[in-house]
Amino acid sequence: MKYLFSTVVLSSILCSVFAARPEIVGDILPELKKLGQTAYLNCSVINLQSPAQLQWIRKTPPSGEPLHISSDETIRIDEIVKGQKKYDVVKYGNTNRLIYQLIIRSLTETDAGNYTCQIYLPNQNYDEWPQKFGVLTVKIFGVGLENVDNSLPTVKKEDQAAYMNCSVINLHNKEQSQWNTKTHSTDDPSYISSDGIVRFDLFVEERSTYSVVKYRIHNRQTYQLMIESLTEVEAGNYTCQIYLPNQNYEELPRMLRSVTIQIAPYITTASSATITVQEGENVTLVCEAYGYPLPNITWKRGDGSPLPHGGLQLINGLYRINNVNATDRGLFICTADNNVKPHTSYSVQLKVLFAPYCTAVQDTVGQEPDRKYHAILECLVSAEPRAEVVWYKENKTTLIDEKILDSDKYTLQEQYDERLRDCEKWYTLKINNVVRSDYREYYCTAQNELGKHQAKFQLFELVDCRFYVYTNGKEPSNHQVSVVTYMIGFLVSFIFL
Repeated sequence: MKYLFSTVVLSSILCSVFAARPEIVGDILPELKKLGQTAYLNCSVINLQSPAQLQWIRKTPPSGEPLHISSDETIRIDEIVKGQKKYDVVKYGNTNRLIYQLIIRSLTETDAGNYTCQIYLPNQNYDEWPQKFGVLTVKIFGVGLENVDNSLPTVKKEDQAAYMNCSVINLHNKEQSQWNTKTHSTDDPSYISSDGIVRFDLFVEERSTYSVVKYRIHNRQTYQLMIESLTEVEAGNYTCQIYLPNQNYEELPRMLRSVTIQIAPYITTASSATITVQEGENVTLVCEAYGYPLPNITWKRGDGSPLPHGGLQLINGLYRINNVNATDRGLFICTADNNVKPHTSYSVQLKVLFAPYCTAVQDTVGQEPDRKYHAILECLVSAEPRAEVVWYKENKTTLIDEKILDSDKYTLQEQYDERLRDCEKWYTLKINNVVRSDYREYYCTAQNELGKHQAKFQLFELVDCRFYVYTNGKEPSNHQVSVVTYMIGFLVSFIFL
């Protein structure tokens, strides 16, 4: 017997712990009714079991104290209107899902407001009770707002004008159509107009920012709000509402309109116009922009070549380049675009400090000796900062390279070409009147504070391939050259071009 009692108790505890929690499903659809009509508010519940109860509550103005209308189907307010109960609750549905329909008869303007459907749970705090809210709007004297085609959301650019229409039916003398706004720059609503009278003293170029034009067709009266010379400040929500003297603010008929202002992009934050880093370091290029819609930001190279890590463009405000290489130097362009003209751009010059690198334009050069011919060695040097360039020649006797100075024998020059980049220089060594003793190795050496590099050249003897030809046993002619000799000379010239 003791064991059976324990089992029953344990089963009761488990059932209470694991029982499904009652919930309110779906929203309570709002009701819009006229004076004297009947309103119906539906509340759908699942898993509702005793001792839980479904209650209808209403907060009464102006005190805001809750008015307890019903518990389940029991009405707690004994109010009779025209021989009928003011409130009724009808329950229908199945065992798992029930609908509790609150019926409010003979509506007056005091019946308008918020109604709460809540589930009373005995062992839980009030704040944890499931709740849903329904709104009952009572139209006074048939006054109301109409949606019309020309009251669609307004999308404009800066400095343009916006027009918003609000059409009202059955508006009487004591009632007023009002425009107010809650823009992005203000938290509280600002009243613009009452009927056709503008309450804002804002002027743009000696003209009022806001104006209202009123016109009537039959029982419909339209209030057109005009906003001149739009700026970003005017973007936001605008409300057309009907002021009713004897009704709470929350219960006033209203219609929402929105103004979206397209703003061309502009750069707000960006890297310095020139950034200097040393080869091997990391660098981040920054470009932030604002506009509406929010602009896309694209990075690309100024000369159209691929970006350091591949691709012709990168869509991001931050562009990080790791392990910067000397070839990464150059102009980078950040472009912000949101399809609102004009787009904007910002340029960053990336300057990379690196050790010199020398390149021989042609590392082997041939020339005939003792013919008063010259030989020219060409050297391209890339360096940042600029490198000091010195030419050397091989000394086969001492095995120590000799520095070459500008003289009658050697001409040292720096050439100029518009195709060269800022950190590239073109140097030439001209060896005048080549003789056999000039055939040796030459070096173009560049050095700055970050390092040193050189390019090697070989000057060799170019053999004259011409020879004499015997014809019919005669002495060789000075002007006759065989076809074979001509072809050999042509091929040698082609190889060394």
